[in-house]
Amino acid sequence: MTGQPRQWWRNCASVPDHETRSIDEMEDDLQPLDDDALHIRRLIGCFESCHHKAIRHAEIIVAAIRTGRTDKGQGRPNPRSADPREREYDEIIDALSAWCSGQLVRPDARIGSHNARDFVEPLGEQTPLKLWQVQQVVERIRRFRDRRQRWTTAYDALVGEPFGDAADQFRRETMQCTIQDTEDGRPSQVSLGCAIDLLTGCNWNFIENLRNILRAIGGELRPLSPLSVHARNLSLNPACARLRSIADTLQAFGDAPDAGHVDENIRTALGEITPVKRWLALSFAKTLRLQLDG
Repeated sequence: MTGQPRQWWRNCASVPDHETRSIDEMEDDLQPLDDDALHIRRLIGCFESCHHKAIRHAEIIVAAIRTGRTDKGQGRPNPRSADPREREYDEIIDALSAWCSGQLVRPDARIGSHNARDFVEPLGEQTPLKLWQVQQVVERIRRFRDRRQRWTTAYDALVGEPFGDAADQFRRETMQCTIQDTEDGRPSQVSLGCAIDLLTGCNWNFIENLRNILRAIGGELRPLSPLSVHARNLSLNPACARLRSIADTLQAFGDAPDAGHVDENIRTALGEITPVKRWLALSFAKTLRLQLDG
């Protein structure tokens, strides 16, 4: 098999290698696959190691491989209540909208465990450019707060959209504004416009990313910590060690020889190996390794 990778690999490498081709050949040999197996493979295909619930999502997939089915899926939150991250979205939108309207943020306003003023004060005096930039951030967070947009337009670029009469000028200035960052421990630069476009509410480091972007809008172009938007600086994610262990365990389960740190509890819980379990386990192991190793 050559050419473009199958849809399953859209969340990792764009070019198939020997391992992905071998795993896809396993899939061909297993046809026809039932709906449960295909649903599990779709979950693997939308897994993101930079997600703030990455370990929980990985555990759900491992449990699904073990039992052969799961009712869990992308975009199926509790319809009756907001989760902690959604409440943070609301608090951020309230605080930044108040700043945009020229209002003072309440002294007791919170964003998670932080005082909301810690996010707003670095913005400094309002200017038309800052106002436009903050509005971009607010709109981005609104999209992640909207459960319908969260899996569709939330990831679309915003800085390229008009947002006022001087949009072209503001967009150009925002893209030309350079944050002096570090990436994988090395000096690096990233455009403020790109940082806003890569800001995702589901990221493990979302709150710190937001603080650094707002500081940059206020003129402080050296972040307090490395920007970890999307897969950037993923190695700083505390979940990586556990995800590597899960990948090693699934690889050992699918290929027999041990590699790296194997969690015997997981390997034992997976039970007897079957062709479908092997295909799913190796698919998830490969996905994790491609994401974690870049």
